[in-house]
Amino acid sequence: MISSPINETNRLSRYFTIDGFLSFLESKKLHFTRLDKFVDITDGMVNSQLALDKAKYLFRTINSGYGTMPAKTVDDAHERYEKDLAYRTKVYASCWTAHDHESHALWNLYTDHGKGVLFRCDLDALVGAIGNSALKHRQVVYSKSDVDLSSPAFSESIFTKKKYFNSENEYRLLFDCNNDNLPDNHITTERGFLLPITLDYSKTWIQLGYGLDSWTSRAIKNAITQFGYPDNQIRLSEINWNPATEKNLWHQNQT
Repeated sequence: MISSPINETNRLSRYFTIDGFLSFLESKKLHFTRLDKFVDITDGMVNSQLALDKAKYLFRTINSGYGTMPAKTVDDAHERYEKDLAYRTKVYASCWTAHDHESHALWNLYTDHGKGVLFRCDLDALVGAIGNSALKHRQVVYSKSDVDLSSPAFSESIFTKKKYFNSENEYRLLFDCNNDNLPDNHITTERGFLLPITLDYSKTWIQLGYGLDSWTSRAIKNAITQFGYPDNQIRLSEINWNPATEKNLWHQNQT
């Protein structure tokens, strides 16, 4: 089944540190992190958090003598908040970006000033490599206000983040394990679990970070190809690209 297009190439990207990417190639395992372990402390519960904040604000306003509010508003928001808080502790995500282009902001967020690796992969190839029918995946929604908390579904919560993170343009691969249905072949870690994958490298390509000098780029390219990755699918970042460095990268064995 072909996934709905998420951008012009229907391709996902992910920024890695150098060590992180080499570890990924060597282990052939993808990490899924528990939602309560993410930097955004409201990940997986942003809507109920906003609803609770709004209810508390209204409550303070009413106590000051302005307006009215149903007595259950705060209680209902708090109840949903507690449910979301518990629910997300059994939801695990691998976060990618749907940007068609490099992002200077994301290079700096996930690597040391562009000293890293950008890995790009066709969406369907990545989903197929995971090979688990329980996998859910779609683009994240960035919320400016609360949703209808009367809905029993948690899908909006686990695919919703605060608007402050919208520069990520995140596409989320996710396992909802609230029925104690962790993947059979998972390997537990401190922050989530690792899952073995079988990825067709012909559906992928790599860009080396703009912060790497020519010598380091050559060394990293060599290290990557040692794991069987095709050298003709490795390129330099286009942010500070220059022909001399590119030539150095490609003709390293002719000197």
